[in-house]
Amino acid sequence: MKENRAIDNNTYFDAVTTMLKEGQDITINVRGASMLPFLSESRGDQVILEGAEAGTPDGCERVKVNVNDIVLFRLGDRYFLHRILKINDNDIAEIQGDGILNAKEHCHRDNILARVTTIIRSGKDAINTKSSTYRRNVRIWMILKPFRRPMLWLWKRLFL
Repeated sequence: MKENRAIDNNTYFDAVTTMLKEGQDITINVRGASMLPFLSESRGDQVILEGAEAGTPDGCERVKVNVNDIVLFRLGDRYFLHRILKINDNDIAEIQGDGILNAKEHCHRDNILARVTTIIRSGKDAINTKSSTYRRNVRIWMILKPFRRPMLWLWKRLFL
């Protein structure tokens, strides 16, 4: 029987960053509910990451991230997968989980390691984050910000 071993997040994400910088796309499991309704751990979602900003593959022109991209970034010794709301002239990104109502993170582009290119829902449906349907759904979600509290409450009661 195989023995399961746990590794700490820093070791895991150091390995992910190394692979991204080698030009590999990486599939990771979603953890938590901060990106509801787009990403959900309980649904078994996964994302495919490509190296961007500090995680751009070595020898390549730096891959820039944009507003509304979901990015993997580091704040202190923690890693997050959240959406970029805006980027200021000093290259500081304001980032927030779709399922988070108030708290926002701020980080420099140099702390962004990757962006999500594909969402794999429940292990089967692949959603390209550049598709017009996905982009439209993100724009609608952003417009509905004042109504998110009751929408998320209902979503959690019905689907989680």
